[in-house]
Amino acid sequence: MRKPKGIIYRNQKVLEEKVRNLLQPFPKWQQIVEKSYFISGNRGRAYLTNRVITIPYTAHKRSDDFFTYYVAHEISHLIAYKHYKSGVHDKHFYRIFKKLCPKNYQHYELDYIKRSKNYGIN
Repeated sequence: MRKPKGIIYRNQKVLEEKVRNLLQPFPKWQQIVEKSYFISGNRGRAYLTNRVITIPYTAHKRSDDFFTYYVAHEISHLIAYKHYKSGVHDKHFYRIFKKLCPKNYQHYELDYIKRSKNYGIN
């Protein structure tokens, strides 16, 4: 896989630490994320088969709670794909997301996917 476009290398250790901290309570998931990158774009992405996530640098600048939510969201795509061969916003994704993302940050998902309330996000 080629590297994603618009990579921003500054503060890369902050992103890697956030990934590590989110996955720390889940030993079986710790090897799921091969690489993570900050990007200059407005939209992050999970590259499912390559186990790579991208996070907009603006998410890091916005607030730590939003940044935590955003990283948890993208990691959840990778885990759902690995275990259920589903990378979409479905019941498998949200089961993982609710475990991975701290409860008090999950409300950000409601702004992104309105139907997430059907899966227990409130």
